[in-house]
Amino acid sequence: MGTCSCESWRWAEDEKFIDDVVEAYEKSYPNLKIHNPDYPEPAYLKSKIRWENVTFDGDFPKDTPGSDLIKSLILDDKPGPLFITAWGEQSTISRALKSIQDKYENTMEWPSIKQKISKKVILFPSGDQDDTYAKYIKPFWPDIEYRQFQNSPNYGYGTQINAQTENAQYLTLKWMKKNVSDQGALGEIFRVCGDGKQMVKGSKVDYFGFSGYTNEELNKMGYMVSMSVQEEGSWLGEEDNHTFMNMLGNGLRAYEDATYGGWGGHSIGKDISKAVTFLLREMPMPLLHNLETSITLRKPHIPISFHKPNVIFSRSFAVVRDFKI
Repeated sequence: MGTCSCESWRWAEDEKFIDDVVEAYEKSYPNLKIHNPDYPEPAYLKSKIRWENVTFDGDFPKDTPGSDLIKSLILDDKPGPLFITAWGEQSTISRALKSIQDKYENTMEWPSIKQKISKKVILFPSGDQDDTYAKYIKPFWPDIEYRQFQNSPNYGYGTQINAQTENAQYLTLKWMKKNVSDQGALGEIFRVCGDGKQMVKGSKVDYFGFSGYTNEELNKMGYMVSMSVQEEGSWLGEEDNHTFMNMLGNGLRAYEDATYGGWGGHSIGKDISKAVTFLLREMPMPLLHNLETSITLRKPHIPISFHKPNVIFSRSFAVVRDFKI
């Protein structure tokens, strides 16, 4: 964006976006449990929140509570893959891997440990905004699977502009107010266009809460306008949920192999023969009913956290243990 890695871009220590969302979840929890008893208790979600590597963009010289947590899961002996999603930045994942490398690289155990990790860890990224994948993970851990998808559903910035006719109604002020904004504590905290909010005070990229201004006026005010002004109260999203959508147990089994495809799109640059074989084989499959473990780490600009398939919004890193079917 033509800006420096300045301390002024950091968020204050008292800013607690994930905590705010979990507190809203706690207020809504009694009603949520009526609809599904599997919603996790608020205390459980709070116990999974960690600070991560946020000193500077792409900087991960020290261990953090977040990287330590990822490290412990990478090194444990529980069977099955470990899916790690990253919404933009992968510095904390990089730190966890670097810490392991620093400890074991010059030991007899290193070849087997590296092989185990490379087979176990599967990354679900939404971009590489801090270049830590390109500069560290890919060169030093080339065999770790890195799943990128195409033809994913677009519910990010400017969705209203290109929405299909049958979907456009769900992005309007009328629908959002009735079904989201006026629906309890979680609905109240959910960001919409022109809501008067700003995630970080003074941020030049978060102009979405303003109303009554044109694109030109916002530009003159110093804001980086990446999306044209939309109807006040209408949908506002950041388009990262596709990384989680292919881990849902909807019968498509997209989490088993990147070539299968699912609600989050299908893999980029992969041989589709496995997908064809799969479609011709055993399509019926029980729905996913349990996620063994999930962890959410503190990040800025986070609307909601998740634990089970029924709570699906997230804007941070998350680590999800293999599924139980």
